[in-house]
Amino acid sequence: MRRMFAFERRWLLALFEAVLPRGAAERLPVGATGRELEVFADDLYGHMPAQAALGLRLATWVLTWFAPLAIGKLGPIGRLTAADRARALTKLHHSPVYVARELPMLVKTFAVLGYGALPHVQQQIGVGAGAPPRWLSGSGE
Repeated sequence: MRRMFAFERRWLLALFEAVLPRGAAERLPVGATGRELEVFADDLYGHMPAQAALGLRLATWVLTWFAPLAIGKLGPIGRLTAADRARALTKLHHSPVYVARELPMLVKTFAVLGYGALPHVQQQIGVGAGAPPRWLSGSGE
């Protein structure tokens, strides 16, 4: 199974948290953080087609290192405050350059897939939670 490097997973999780932060909505006090999203990221990356995995990996690298530059900061996005992360991704989202605009949405799409599958998130938004997803229950490769 294909794997991300541990530092890439940390970067991706920092991006997940930036696009789905804690307390962004009253009904969702929990953000896209924690061990469950780590497991999701590993499972997603390990099972997606090679071209999609490459796209996710490139998006993670580009957003990690270039998003901070959009707001005049240096270093990886994980070292920014939550407010600066959001500001950097928002700035990219409004860029006239198509790829810069769409990369945050690509990462947000993957974040929402994992976050929305969590039973406690489904319960908070009033969706009938079924069985936990395969990647969370550990019941399959």
